[in-house]
Amino acid sequence: MGQQARAILWAQWRSIRNYLPRANKAGAIFTGIVTAIWYGMFASFALLVALAFSKPGEVEFLHDVLPTALLICFLYWQLIPVFMASMGSSLDIRKLLVYPIPKSQLFGLEVLLRISTGIEMLLLLTGAGFGLLFNPAVPFWAPVSLAVFALFNLFCSAGVRDLLVRLLGRRRVREIVVFLFVIAAALPQFVILTGSHSWIKKFFAGEPSELWPWTAAARLSQGNRSWISVAALAAWTLAAYLFGRWQLERTLAIAPRRPGRQILPAVDSGLPARA
Repeated sequence: MGQQARAILWAQWRSIRNYLPRANKAGAIFTGIVTAIWYGMFASFALLVALAFSKPGEVEFLHDVLPTALLICFLYWQLIPVFMASMGSSLDIRKLLVYPIPKSQLFGLEVLLRISTGIEMLLLLTGAGFGLLFNPAVPFWAPVSLAVFALFNLFCSAGVRDLLVRLLGRRRVREIVVFLFVIAAALPQFVILTGSHSWIKKFFAGEPSELWPWTAAARLSQGNRSWISVAALAAWTLAAYLFGRWQLERTLAIAPRRPGRQILPAVDSGLPARA
């Protein structure tokens, strides 16, 4: 599977590269500079996160901030690729059925392809994990919860992507989905203008429930040995895995559309061909 994964990931990179505008060399250089600045900002922020998380005196501060930070990470990972339409540059996993790849491995390849839609959050989680690894006030096993949380996000992203591909493939459903996207994009402005954001403040001001995956991962990453957090994070990750597998099976059951007209072989009828 190693060679197949490398080949498919290379094809994914070429797909993303072809998706970007390439009018001339100047445009390609500008796009490369903007991309380097964008990911360089997240890499620098990840370094700052690693330095902050490595300090033993910041454990109490992490108790209040980390659950909300992981919730924002989850929302960014799942929603931003949808609003930025970056899913359109992904490979169609159904077209890989013509190759000798077992279906049991297709989901793993789909999860690997989802890494490209969450590089920013992976950088931040990696920085946080390395910071906790060198924090003497945190057990050595604590950063593992952030890795499980990243896996949970990858499974969710794979399932959401396959679900949206099927929904957007239907004309009437596509119009409804686009309308819902517009409403979701305008919802924050509506909440701010109407002044009805007090319930949001109350939601974040209270103690977050340990049953949510971001709260469970945050508590475990701080070294809190709570079986409730372990069970909650494991259950959410398993549910995300089953959701992703279920959506992939439904997507593979739909034959991919072939672009263009189908050219039938010519039949010799004995009549002279038209000019």
